Amino acid sequence: KRKRRRLVDQFRSAWRGSAVTATAEASIPVRLGIGMMDWIKEYLPLYVKAPFAPFHLWLCAELDRMRNHRSARLNVLAPRGHAKSSIATTAFGLRCAVEGSEPLIWVVSETKEQAEAHVESIAEEVEFNPRIAETYPAASGRGKPWRRDRIRLNNGVQVHTFGTRSHVKGMRRRAERPSLIVCDDLQAGQAMMSADVRRHDWDWFQGDLMRASGPQTNMISLGTALHREAIATALQQAPGWRSRTWPAILREPENLDLWKKWEQVFSNWDDPDREEKADAYFAAN
Repeated sequence: KRKRRRLVDQFRSAWRGSAVTATAEASIPVRLGIGMMDWIKEYLPLYVKAPFAPFHLWLCAELDRMRNHRSARLNVLAPRGHAKSSIATTAFGLRCAVEGSEPLIWVVSETKEQAEAHVESIAEEVEFNPRIAETYPAASGRGKPWRRDRIRLNNGVQVHTFGTRSHVKGMRRRAERPSLIVCDDLQAGQAMMSADVRRHDWDWFQGDLMRASGPQTNMISLGTALHREAIATALQQAPGWRSRTWPAILREPENLDLWKKWEQVFSNWDDPDREEKADAYFAAN
């Protein structure tokens, strides 16, 4: 109960002073037309801690494109900490679930526990987010079942979790295959050390996971270029996949002496104001 009150207070604080729609039912068609970036700003303001970078703008545009197509395949390679999961797994998965555009969503990660953590973030928004409740009353609140590995929204949409190399054959809802599969970091660095593991992971992805999808299934792969034989890297050359790699460094520095000076200021442990001075030096140069 304390967690619920804390989450509700956070959400209400984030929206204090924002406009309230006249009726939730009338607002749904309007919300369907707004882009992913604006949807995140409106419904997930706690996730927006800085202006959207070019990578975020591109990813939101790709997700908007996917919402209007079926059998889409999107492969995104970007460094860790670039908010891939926040945008494509949590925000996009949440939107597809509450709007009912994807009846059966799978979230797949290296381990089932990692996938469950992503779905827990979606579940918290469905259950506690007042703006979601206002605009999507038919989907909000706790549904049944409501477990770590599987949730069913009140609008009938289901979200399931799987780990890499999980048994996914036949895991469907009645005759329905998953309409959206989000693969979020299917492999970790340790797995890349074994050629056998890399081969088994690829065989599972191409065999079990791809065959579990249907002709109308949309798929998203989010990963990091850990190895040339990693799934995310191999998908760059796979037919039918729309792929793009975003590097950690967009442009090499022209003057390394400035970085060395900044490092000296930042690493001066005898100066209690080293971080502030380092920030000021960075801003000035």
